[in-house]
Amino acid sequence: MMSHNEVLPGIIRVRGRAGPAGEAESAYVVLGEESVAIIDSGNPRSRDFHYKILRAVEDTPDYSLKDVKYLLITHEHWDHIGGLSFLKKQLKNAQLLVHEKAQETVENPRAMMQTKHFEVGRRKRLSLSVYDDPFRKLEKVKVDGVLGDDDKIDLGNTKLFIIHTGGHCAGHIFYLSSAQRALFVGDEVIYYPGDYNHYFIDLTGSASAREKALEFTLKLRMEALCPTHDEAFLGREAYATVRNALEAHKRREETILDVLSFKEETTLEEIGAEADALLGVSWAEPLQTFLDHTTTLAHLIKLEKEGKVSKIEKEKTPPKWFLTP
Repeated sequence: MMSHNEVLPGIIRVRGRAGPAGEAESAYVVLGEESVAIIDSGNPRSRDFHYKILRAVEDTPDYSLKDVKYLLITHEHWDHIGGLSFLKKQLKNAQLLVHEKAQETVENPRAMMQTKHFEVGRRKRLSLSVYDDPFRKLEKVKVDGVLGDDDKIDLGNTKLFIIHTGGHCAGHIFYLSSAQRALFVGDEVIYYPGDYNHYFIDLTGSASAREKALEFTLKLRMEALCPTHDEAFLGREAYATVRNALEAHKRREETILDVLSFKEETTLEEIGAEADALLGVSWAEPLQTFLDHTTTLAHLIKLEKEGKVSKIEKEKTPPKWFLTP
């Protein structure tokens, strides 16, 4: 299988190895008349994949590496920013642009990932040392510019419109290409190939924002849905994928409420473990170590704002959740 393929004219997907959850490492190259953009960059230790991204540009007739003007990410997680340092050194004409809410993590990734996004304390660090710690080789990268919600990137015959979503994590964005009507959705729609229940929201993200993003996507006119960890979905299949993701999102909340209906006051860990078991969600390591029911917490926060659940907080004990009477 080739390491890259054309999704639509002017859009190339670059594929790497599968991760611990079966998720495919990948990036997209968007070719414009005047310049080229690369979206996402893979894991920090995947040098062979980083070279594949460069090769995908070089293998395209009439383009060279000097035409790459923009390095972009859908969001600030390790498997999307891991190649930025290498690519910036190789692509002298390229500017690194990220959403303003992702800048702090991109410029100080290991510290921010372990404290802000996942709260990886001493116990979790010891556990991660047994596995292939995804944070260990992340390098600090200087951002050249920040993107706001109404910005767009002009490549000549196509523009990339910025849509901030903020569900999967705070700095998550979509890019919509005007010429091809392709939507680059990162990890907001689907993470685990073929299983819509396997998605996650980190501590900076929002279940409410993810639900709004999925509902908004169904209203867009798109020809292709381009997730990072799965193949691109074309035409009607794109909309079916988003609908399936939205149904799974709502099903998780219904499951959480079902779990709470049989209990009086319950900790996050107990709710998360039971909900995962009912939904058949089981993450491979090292993901299991640091996710630690962050997705369940995001949904509980949403349900609390909606008045459906409440929590009791006592000093020196974990909060306990219950259905609002």
